[in-house]
Amino acid sequence: MYLNLKASLSGILGIALISLCANVHADVQPDRLDWVQSDQQLCGGYYLAPDLPEGGEELEARSDTSLYDGEDRISLSGNAALWNQQISLEADEISLFRVSGDGDAIGNVALREPRFLIRGDAASLNIYSGRVELYNTDIVAHGLHLYGNASQVTRDGQGIIRVQDALYTKCAPGKSEWQLGSSFLELNRETGRGYARNVTLRAGGVPVVWLPVVGFPVDERRLTGFLWPNLKTVSNSTDGDDVSFSAPFYWNQRPQSDMLITPKRVAFRGNGLDLRQRHLFEDESRLTLNLGLLPDDDKTQTDREAAELIWQSNPGQPWAANTYSVYASEAK
Repeated sequence: MYLNLKASLSGILGIALISLCANVHADVQPDRLDWVQSDQQLCGGYYLAPDLPEGGEELEARSDTSLYDGEDRISLSGNAALWNQQISLEADEISLFRVSGDGDAIGNVALREPRFLIRGDAASLNIYSGRVELYNTDIVAHGLHLYGNASQVTRDGQGIIRVQDALYTKCAPGKSEWQLGSSFLELNRETGRGYARNVTLRAGGVPVVWLPVVGFPVDERRLTGFLWPNLKTVSNSTDGDDVSFSAPFYWNQRPQSDMLITPKRVAFRGNGLDLRQRHLFEDESRLTLNLGLLPDDDKTQTDREAAELIWQSNPGQPWAANTYSVYASEAK
């Protein structure tokens, strides 16, 4: 059965950004999280989002059965769904009050947007203000290859999203070799900024890095802040097992210049630092300077450094010119 409700769910889009952080369930069902197994992928598979139902700007609804109390309340039961051209909400049961716009969704709740999926036990929402609260959620960001969960996520009418006790991973569903989490997370799509408090990086369930506050961009706008860290285990027959870690920080200096600062730990060799400075000239030619520092290399017992300078002409010109210079200290 289909209904036409004169309201928009476009404001609810922002809730999908909670997928950036999430607590990983051990009993997840990969097929419910759009997970596709593949031996060709590093993690044994990838996330593939299905197409959203076709819709317009107005909110549409469907269910196996519906009930109207004759005054205000509409109840949808069995394969209930609300959707428009930007987002969809599915559940076993959905109840709405037409006057206030308040509603509830119960059982197998799934909130979808082209790049995100949030599944939960229940949700409350307002179809006029765009407010949504989801409870006991599993979260997927398909394009970012991120999965996790949160006990509760709230999006207010101004589009600010707040998540308590969040943890996420890039591992496959149900796997958690490494995780990033925070006690509080706030995302603001209007400013393009987010921040997290009490941030912890865990490897194999063991905390290895803690930061009090981390700021980061939530979209493609160039904003100063930390980028995704990288953690991996390294093994070889000579040295045994060790861990490599890097935590890049992006500095948006001005429209024509930026810098990437990356503290890191190199397996078997120790702590180091990488710097990348970029500048775009008025003629759209580009200059890039890369510096790498590894003081007191654990294997060579020496200070190691490397430098690379690259100039590239405007790639839009019919001719191309590149200048390249490199220096590296002796490796052993």
